[in-house]
Amino acid sequence: MPDEQDIQKLRAGLRHTVPRMHEYGARLYEMLMRAMLEDEDFLSFAVERNPATPLRLFFTVHYLQLRNPEWPLANYFQSITPEPSPPEEAYPHFKEYCLAHAGDVRALMAERTIQTTNTERAASLLLGLARAAEPAEPLSIIEIGCSAGILLLFDEFRYDYGDGGSVGREDARLTVPFSVVGANFRAPRRMPRIARRIGVDLEPVDPREPENHRWIMANLFPEWQAQRQRLERALTLRADYPLETYKGDAVALLPALLEQVRGPICVVHANVISFLPDEAQARLEAILRAESDRRPVHKVSLDVTRQQLEAGVNRSTLAHTRYDKGDARVSVLGNTDLLGQRLVWTAED
Repeated sequence: MPDEQDIQKLRAGLRHTVPRMHEYGARLYEMLMRAMLEDEDFLSFAVERNPATPLRLFFTVHYLQLRNPEWPLANYFQSITPEPSPPEEAYPHFKEYCLAHAGDVRALMAERTIQTTNTERAASLLLGLARAAEPAEPLSIIEIGCSAGILLLFDEFRYDYGDGGSVGREDARLTVPFSVVGANFRAPRRMPRIARRIGVDLEPVDPREPENHRWIMANLFPEWQAQRQRLERALTLRADYPLETYKGDAVALLPALLEQVRGPICVVHANVISFLPDEAQARLEAILRAESDRRPVHKVSLDVTRQQLEAGVNRSTLAHTRYDKGDARVSVLGNTDLLGQRLVWTAED
């Protein structure tokens, strides 16, 4: 039997996540979570599957519907049908499906990690990378937790920041519209020049493989049609673009990668830090400070710590850190919601 403490932890996670689903317009997941909170038996089922977060179960079921949309539950997913059935009526079908396919659900949750990849995060990270870039030499970037590598291709996109201006090639294969709040905000005048792009992940995702592609798409909310179209285009571009990726513990691999890279260097991470143990976070910081004894090192992050999440913080901080001779100077540029859909610009320059 599941431990009562685990059930209460899941219940607390659901209660915390429901308002976020409402904020994101993820009506189906909001209704399913509300119903789950009243179903003690199904909470026990979910705990037995040991989801990393409440959303993991929903992403898993979404993936299974995309792969085989023959069950009645598929009719509630806007990613599958343009006129979905009312989400308030979905829970009995959701529960029935999960119980009938418990083995598939368990196996997939053990195999896959959450991959909340979206192009909007690139619109924020570009603002930090523009500050890290040096005019004399192109910048090399190493991304920790690169997933499918979409963010490493940030300069292949065009960005429309509304009144803040645009940046990127006019003929880019993808334009990312992005909302920024802040009177002082202006888009960068030019894209940073990039020398090398290196990605590290415990499980790098090759989007050319159909099941990987489907899993990434399943990690988007079913109602997010515009974001889905942009991500599809970005994944298509990524499939045509060979990247230098490494599988393994990014913090353990980082010293050797830094040794390989010449010239200006920037380490990037988005939605990663909360998954790293405190010891790994301290090690990462020590590595970057030590490397800065040889040359200036930059870090651009769009992230939230585990402690912040546990305290109920629902935003990620966009920051640019410059390391030089062992010292670190952090510039906080703004903050976004946890999925990076909108930026509040707080930098004064």
